[in-house]
Amino acid sequence: MGLGLLAGDCKDDRGGNSAYVTRLVTVRGLPSPAEHAGIRVGDRLVSLDACEIPSTHDLARQLRSAPPGWVARVVVERSGREVETFVSTIKLPDRAAPAGPPQLSTAGCRAIGRAPAK
Repeated sequence: MGLGLLAGDCKDDRGGNSAYVTRLVTVRGLPSPAEHAGIRVGDRLVSLDACEIPSTHDLARQLRSAPPGWVARVVVERSGREVETFVSTIKLPDRAAPAGPPQLSTAGCRAIGRAPAK
């Protein structure tokens, strides 16, 4: 499952690692559920429902068991304040589960002006 966004593990303003929206994707030529819900490139992902999102690995793990069309309460941080919105999940093309231990996904951090996490 997905929300129609790509996220990267980037350094936050305090020097810690956080998950940030690095790109919004279209779905069949239309705005993604994330874009439709008002999520923007550069937003820091804070939580999905009641679960914190400290990394892209945690976001993927939480979405792995979500059913299509499930509406998630997503909290993002934008310009120093938290913004709450609701985003429905969409089915993504089937892919094999990543093997091995969790890894940080830093793709896209530089595009939003953030240093990649370490």
